Amino acid sequence: MKPAGRGKTMICLPALLLAGLALAQAARADLIDNMPDLDPADATYLAMQTIPRVVYADRPDSLLDWLNAWEAADGPAEPIMRLRILGAIWDGAFDEGLYGRGIIDLLLQFCGVGHAPDHGRQDEIFRTATRDFEAFSRSFADQLLPHVPAGSVEEFFCLMYSGRQDRAWKLLASDELRGTRLRSYRDRRLRDLEHVMPVFLAVEGGSWSPFNRYAFTGDHALAGLQMGVRKGPWFGRLVMEMRLGRTEQGYLARSGDIQGVSDRFNAALVGLEFGRSVPLSGALSLEGFGGVGLDAVKPLKDEDVFLNALHLDLGGSLHLDLGSHRKWFLAATARREWIRPRNTEGTPLWGDAWSARLAVGVNLESAATEQLALLSP
Repeated sequence: MKPAGRGKTMICLPALLLAGLALAQAARADLIDNMPDLDPADATYLAMQTIPRVVYADRPDSLLDWLNAWEAADGPAEPIMRLRILGAIWDGAFDEGLYGRGIIDLLLQFCGVGHAPDHGRQDEIFRTATRDFEAFSRSFADQLLPHVPAGSVEEFFCLMYSGRQDRAWKLLASDELRGTRLRSYRDRRLRDLEHVMPVFLAVEGGSWSPFNRYAFTGDHALAGLQMGVRKGPWFGRLVMEMRLGRTEQGYLARSGDIQGVSDRFNAALVGLEFGRSVPLSGALSLEGFGGVGLDAVKPLKDEDVFLNALHLDLGGSLHLDLGSHRKWFLAATARREWIRPRNTEGTPLWGDAWSARLAVGVNLESAATEQLALLSP
């Protein structure tokens, strides 16, 4: 009887195992089938928790099922595409038909330049799951990297998703990927970005110091605004500055039939400056520029008299971009100025000056600038 009983046990164990596997398969299928009915944030949490286990269990077919269900539940496009690409490389089924032109937007988003989706959940459990999922995808790509052909699109994606973005963008810009669909999408985006002229605004303050025949007007504080555009390393800006105060000694102001002695200065400058920047280190660059403008002084309080002169300048700046996306900037400038003759019938009110100014500004198209820097390393 004992042998017979032992035989029954041997027969029952495989049956139990098969039954357990069937139940697990049914439960998995039920979860996948129900994902499209879940809130997108809940579906994303479930996918981020489950997909690593599917990969570690070596089930590429199940990974595809999960990704399709996650997408049907309106999950975020970037991580879904990331896992589709890595999964296809893992399964030996990679093909450039996996993605379209939008892949460049998703890659920029992965690098922190594009707009990241709001998952609708900000609790610590969700944030932890997101961090774990990001670490998993980096590890997944890192493990695939030694097994892909060198100089291939597959290598690009493995470099990108394993955290080696600089190497990935350089590979995409190299001759090795010329002729690939991914390279053509990148080139189209570059052509679009080359037509963008990022705008910047800044407020500035500093000091203005005349010398030689102009020295009698004395040193003055200056304040102003800058509005400009950039095109690659080149830039142009409109500068509006005020230098208020009084001169160190009175002067004769004369314009037509109106004349008077004044110690009022109240100078304003409206000018255009054009220049070029040269990178120094990281976010720090050196700028050189020249400018031309109109410098006006209102000497008499009760008379609409303005003493105008051509203003020329040359200068240099240290420019520092701030923030992870270089949205803000600081610029410290030294400038040599030449104010051409004016008030020729009174006290000469023209000459040479130095000015120094500190500007704090915002790059209104910082994302386009950063995208251009990434795509053309």
